[in-house]
Amino acid sequence: MFKPFLFALALAFSVAAPAATFVVNDLGDDPDANPGDGICDIPAGGPPRCTLRAAIMEANTTPVVDFVEFSLGLIVINITGTPLPTITAGLWIDATTAPGYNAGAESTLDAPPSVYINGSALTGTTADGLRSFNTDNLSVEGLGIINFPDNGIEFNNGEPALIDSNWIGVTRTGGIAGNGGSGVYLNGVDRATVGRRLTTSPEPDRGNVISNNGEHGIYLLLGEDADIAGNYIGVDPVGGGDFGNGLDGIRVVGPNNQIGGIVNTSERGNVVENNGGTGIYTQAGNNLIYSNAVRFNQGDGIRLNGANSRIGFTSPQLGNLVSENGGHGVQVGNDFASSGNLIRYLTSVNNSGRGLWIVNGDNNEVRDSSFAVNGDDAVRVDGTNSLIVGNEIGLLDGGLFGNTANGIVLANDGNVAQSNLIGGVSDDGIDVPGGIGNQVLDNYIGVRENYADIGVGNAGVRVQSGAGSTLIQGNRIGFNSDGIALMGSGTRICANFIGVGEGNQNIGNAVEGVRIDGGGNVVGDLNSSCVGNLIGFNASDGVQISGDANTVRDNTIGGVLFTDLGNLNAGVFLANGSDLNLIEGNQLHHNGNDGIRVAAGAGTRNRFDSNEFGENGDQSIDLGDNGPTANDAGDGDSGANNLQNYPEITSLASVGGQLEIRYRVDSSLANSNYPLTIDFYIEANLQRDIYRIHRDTYNLAPGSERTIMIAPPFPTSLISAMVIDSEGNSSELSPALPYEVIALPDMIFNDRFEQP
Repeated sequence: MFKPFLFALALAFSVAAPAATFVVNDLGDDPDANPGDGICDIPAGGPPRCTLRAAIMEANTTPVVDFVEFSLGLIVINITGTPLPTITAGLWIDATTAPGYNAGAESTLDAPPSVYINGSALTGTTADGLRSFNTDNLSVEGLGIINFPDNGIEFNNGEPALIDSNWIGVTRTGGIAGNGGSGVYLNGVDRATVGRRLTTSPEPDRGNVISNNGEHGIYLLLGEDADIAGNYIGVDPVGGGDFGNGLDGIRVVGPNNQIGGIVNTSERGNVVENNGGTGIYTQAGNNLIYSNAVRFNQGDGIRLNGANSRIGFTSPQLGNLVSENGGHGVQVGNDFASSGNLIRYLTSVNNSGRGLWIVNGDNNEVRDSSFAVNGDDAVRVDGTNSLIVGNEIGLLDGGLFGNTANGIVLANDGNVAQSNLIGGVSDDGIDVPGGIGNQVLDNYIGVRENYADIGVGNAGVRVQSGAGSTLIQGNRIGFNSDGIALMGSGTRICANFIGVGEGNQNIGNAVEGVRIDGGGNVVGDLNSSCVGNLIGFNASDGVQISGDANTVRDNTIGGVLFTDLGNLNAGVFLANGSDLNLIEGNQLHHNGNDGIRVAAGAGTRNRFDSNEFGENGDQSIDLGDNGPTANDAGDGDSGANNLQNYPEITSLASVGGQLEIRYRVDSSLANSNYPLTIDFYIEANLQRDIYRIHRDTYNLAPGSERTIMIAPPFPTSLISAMVIDSEGNSSELSPALPYEVIALPDMIFNDRFEQP
């Protein structure tokens, strides 16, 4: 075949000497009779007889790029005694010229070499099939290379090199005949092409079969600008056997290389499978890994080290399939911190470990990828400031397959999980075990975009005690165990739909909507630009709190007036030991139990401020979780919120078009911290809507009666009151009492001109 780039190089030297073509017509291994005379001829007498050894010896004596072709086909050249000469001058060995070679095949799987070199007779451990040193302009095509003690091909220091259409480590009939080292070993070689070229050349490049070798399939050491594409590495070209190489399929220790890719919409990725180590392993940056199928390797699918590399890029055709590997699908930064890498359009399925693991490094990005049926977390990030965006977790092409362990794990600082679809994983949808400033934004967790059930086995989002300052915002979370579970501190939960879809669909979680076991967390707070959450239809409480100093503010929990989104139990439940929590400004409607339920063993200083209640199954507020708690003399009893006595309304009267309220608080200075805040609540719409209409301050001697005047919004209704002492201990609402305000008659304007 005509090779334009090598032919042009040969012409460049034609002034000094013309390029020579040596035709191998002898399958022996004898040396050249007179190297340098320009004639490939072994010292046997008679017509010229050219062996491969003799051809290399002659080519080494010329300063130009020479060519080796073959007139014999379906042969095996046994290399005996010593290895073939090291190639020291530009040389193109083209075994596709041999009779019997299927030159019209589109794939190397359909074009086994017609010419083989066999090194089984060589002794020692260092003999390579073909070896070069300090040599530019090399090409090996269509050759079978088997049974050499060391590498099938070893090129050292030079550029460029083309290695294509070879079978290395496999016989013509598909037998195992691996070389002891790597199939292809390139040391310090730049601009190498191993397999199909990634230019728009019409040449029918086919790729290599590189299997059964004792070390790596392809090992590129300290070279750059290589193209490695269209190869079958660890593949049985005839059957479906395990022909893996002993170590990695492809190992690259150098920058700016491309592994796989597409040309004119045609995929030219590598098939890398069955190898004893990692499928593709890079140890330098700026490498591109496109369109490969990496599967059945005993180690990881892909290990990426270095900065600014890409696994997949701008189109799905450039994505990689990584499946059924014995380790993780993809690891980033397992050797050293690796930053600024992009993983896109990756399909990582059924790997024994994680689907993808960012071990070390920052500013990495994983987007538009699918992870399912992996034996550990789908995606784990132990690096910092990375973005996990737009991925399917537990799904493939929309189908639900699930994943063992967690969907996404953010374990270090400043990472973002955004706009992912997560379903069917056996543990948490998103787990944040550590790190400061992680963000969970705009994900669908346990639900599809149409709110169909793809729930996860545990919490939709979990923030553990080692994490801090986490933001959970704008997510749709349903059909999980707990919607959100907080064990850590400093988390902000804003503008999420938890158990409720945007169209009020029932996507309730099986236990709590939000479970808070840690302290210092915020669930909604318009005062700090944290829009409240919609929390409903959960099979236990809307929000359950076991920790201290949490804020639940400005949320809709269970619905609003005439819109029933109720949680099965309480709107907010304060469990045993919870102290110093603020429940303020929430809509608490339609919950099956109380609006706010406080366990008997709950702590003190829990403040309930300006919430709106309606149509809850039991009380608006219940201290002790035992129904209405009667006041006691002096308020000396103990319990949740010190069982703060509520105000006793002693009389209600219409006075001057207003409502006169007389009330007293029987709570000694030893049992309540004065002054006391007294909030009055109206029960409107047939007790369906209970909200605060007035606030007063009580700083009299305990038990003293105080009189106030208010203008209620309705002339007749029911009114009740509650106490909040200066430490936040809040009472239940007092029994509601009816009132009626009689409007004053219209005043007659008196100008002294009225008729008597």
